[in-house]
Amino acid sequence: MLIKLTNATLEHQGNNIYLNPDWIVAVFQTTQQEGGSLTTLVYGGPQATTWTVDESPEQIQRLVNTLKD
Repeated sequence: MLIKLTNATLEHQGNNIYLNPDWIVAVFQTTQQEGGSLTTLVYGGPQATTWTVDESPEQIQRLVNTLKD
């Protein structure tokens, strides 16, 4: 199963991104360089990729837990 998140990178902002929760290693929030707003980074995958998404770490945790239950 995959979880659906909202891409927050400038080039793909607002597009859906589907991730395999089994490959997620870490989820954390940071401040964006431009604008100073909070953004969430999801780290993982076979090549240690980082995705920037709109959802909070807590929202992502709920999505993952829903799939695992």
